[in-house]
Amino acid sequence: MNALTASLPTSLLNNLRSLVAGLGDNPISALLPTIPGPVRFLILATFILHSPSWPFTWHIRILSSALKPKLRELRMGRLNYINDWKRDLEKKGGMKNYRYRYERLAWFDDCDYRLHLSNSAYPKNADPVELYFGQNMFAPLLTSNAFLAMGARHYNFFKEIPVGARYVIETRCGGWDEKWLYLVSEFIIYPKKRSPKSKPSSNGTKSPNSGSGSGTATPMINGDLSKSRIEEIKKSWMAKRTHRDDGGVVCCLGVSELCIKIGRITIPPRIALWATLQHPSKTEQDRAKAILMSKDHGVSFLKGGWRDEPNAATLGNDIYCDNAEDNWVKEGNESMEMVVRGLSGF
Repeated sequence: MNALTASLPTSLLNNLRSLVAGLGDNPISALLPTIPGPVRFLILATFILHSPSWPFTWHIRILSSALKPKLRELRMGRLNYINDWKRDLEKKGGMKNYRYRYERLAWFDDCDYRLHLSNSAYPKNADPVELYFGQNMFAPLLTSNAFLAMGARHYNFFKEIPVGARYVIETRCGGWDEKWLYLVSEFIIYPKKRSPKSKPSSNGTKSPNSGSGSGTATPMINGDLSKSRIEEIKKSWMAKRTHRDDGGVVCCLGVSELCIKIGRITIPPRIALWATLQHPSKTEQDRAKAILMSKDHGVSFLKGGWRDEPNAATLGNDIYCDNAEDNWVKEGNESMEMVVRGLSGF
């Protein structure tokens, strides 16, 4: 080391010693004068423009979603909390009609170099929404220390969300099977209304009822039928689903697979829904409430005690199954089976 310093010019060594001495006294005040003004402005602007993604901001949103129901329970008391939750859910039309909406701004921290919401930002911003929805969907059950665990996510993108645009994440329940619960989240923008004189522009898709035959929109490439069956399905889907009755445009649709656990034990969704007072029978609801209000808060039942029920194999299977011909739970389950079956080919 001495040989290296001896080979350096004396003037350079003196400058280095002065810089180190200055940094030792006050590093920040010593460094700031050496940074050009435009660079300082750029650093400050970057810091401010990325404020929604500062350290721990995502964690705060997650903790807020997780703590809101718990704080409400502590404030109201367990029994009052469960009764109030049940009344509120019935006002919303039950789980089939329950929607939770969360507004976000597509800001620079979430956008890619093309100034559109990055694909990676969709699941990140869906986290607190889906957690809050799940917390409310199983509110009575989660008072027994059960929790939701993420299994997988699937996304389909239709339209880009530009920087500065406000968008809404709307989450609903899409169904369940013996292990997995499916939450569907739509990312929606609401374009400004056009003036009556302006001509509406095409969104690039045809109406599913236009033309002859079945009406499924089939893309054309150089006058020939497209060989992409996936693109054909997407375009037909976009024409039917992306424009909502409330004027919103669905830019992305995601489906998350979650399971309900207590400790390391998985609770079947049908059992979780039964224990969450979702059964249409008042008698069954009262039984579930008695279990939740028991000395152990229903923990032994959720950890496997439900298997001792005489109808354990079918308990909860009749929840939201009042219409055998148009069963939204069965339809969602079959759709997710097709998704997973397709992915298993890889």
